Amino acid sequence: MIKATPIATGKSTIWLDHEGILHLVLEEGAEIDLEECERCFKIYRELGCEENKVPQLIDGRSAFNITSAARDYAAEQGKKVFIASAIISDSLPTRMLVNFFNAFYPKKGVPFKMFSGENEAIAWLRTIRDKGLK
Repeated sequence: MIKATPIATGKSTIWLDHEGILHLVLEEGAEIDLEECERCFKIYRELGCEENKVPQLIDGRSAFNITSAARDYAAEQGKKVFIASAIISDSLPTRMLVNFFNAFYPKKGVPFKMFSGENEAIAWLRTIRDKGLK
């Protein structure tokens, strides 16, 4: 796994921190389509996340949209690179997205939870990661 400096895709910024947590910050108004999702997963693989699954922290505090094709792709590919995903947001549409994801992709996906603050999200991801190390 490679510790990385931030990589900008135009719709998001991605990096792997010193704890091995993958950060994804979505740009304001980003339309996450299949092409963007594929671009992100290519970066995740280049960072070594397929060989060593990582916890993912998504900063979704900006308004964004994700297409159904991108959701399907993320659900299928996510299990190959993530042990858990946390999203930071207070938005009702984002809460609905998380609930949708958990309802329709429960067996395909990884644990996915929404938090209003970064500290709680990181604490939860550490708990999931640390359980896997034992």
